[in-house]
Amino acid sequence: MSSPAPVVILAEDMRQARLVRAYLRARHPDLHRKNIRDAEMANGRCSGEQWVREHYADEVLAHIIRRLKLSDMRRPEKWLIVVIDADNRTVQDRLNELRNCIAESKDERVRKCRVENINIARLIPKWSVETWILNLNGEPVDEDIPYKRQHRLWDRLIPPAAAEWHGWVSRAENPPDRCTPSLKQGISELRRLTA
Repeated sequence: MSSPAPVVILAEDMRQARLVRAYLRARHPDLHRKNIRDAEMANGRCSGEQWVREHYADEVLAHIIRRLKLSDMRRPEKWLIVVIDADNRTVQDRLNELRNCIAESKDERVRKCRVENINIARLIPKWSVETWILNLNGEPVDEDIPYKRQHRLWDRLIPPAAAEWHGWVSRAENPPDRCTPSLKQGISELRRLTA
């Protein structure tokens, strides 16, 4: 049996996962594709946001178990990156919902964990990740406008967005003024992840 992936992405949809994967490859060029695993997605069974909330505690538990196994084998720590849109809610509302998922877990290890201390990043774009993609590509955006349904070549915009995102995360200074508040929060989350 092969070793579990060093990075697991729990996302609402493929575009979110693609952006995170591209960011990870910009951050760690030597990170092989097979070392990034997408958790199962809703695929029409329910809303992506609902799916992420319903599977968040399970993925946190799996992450805790992977970390325990890895510490025994002296391999690098693994990350769990969760992407969930705020939609018409606030980023803080979504963070609170995710905290409630942890607090209501049936597993004591999950209830006791502090995700901020165990290499879990929660990325919460306002409305949708497309806002972040445009923002990272230098376009002026308004976080109160949903850009998802605009006809854009989103897949072509992802690589330059990911490279810019990596630059913003890796610099010690604050991101540029044009950076949206939800993206600033996401940058803070990614900066917490250890090597």
